[in-house]
Amino acid sequence: VDFGGMAFFPKIDADMIIATSRSLEESGNIILAITLVQGVCALETMLPQEHVRLRIRAADLMQEYTNNHEQARCNLVNAIHLLEGQTSSVKFNTMRAGIHLRLAESHARTEQDLSSAWRDVESANQVVLEARLNDLLPAVH
Repeated sequence: VDFGGMAFFPKIDADMIIATSRSLEESGNIILAITLVQGVCALETMLPQEHVRLRIRAADLMQEYTNNHEQARCNLVNAIHLLEGQTSSVKFNTMRAGIHLRLAESHARTEQDLSSAWRDVESANQVVLEARLNDLLPAVH
């Protein structure tokens, strides 16, 4: 909508995009679902947490319906990078660890060399250890 030379767009949120992509997926419009999610990810107009959810959704669609596992992993890696810029919290640490485990699973399914999968498992363990350490530090002081 244009109001005197200024364009106003409705707020795009992750829930709306994920729901729309699921509807498209269920109706067989897989390419449109992937294009929608990837397109909104490129806009980068959302909060990091919402952007992470969309990156995960994009990875889900790519892994399920394409042979482009590298692009699916790229979405997961981008999600991790978005979370690394956030303050440490239980929710963000849980998301980071979960994404590392998803990467490990993807590497294990698509590669003969499991070293990448083990690196991601070790990264998930590191996130969990750091989170536990952060929880224990206030008790020490």
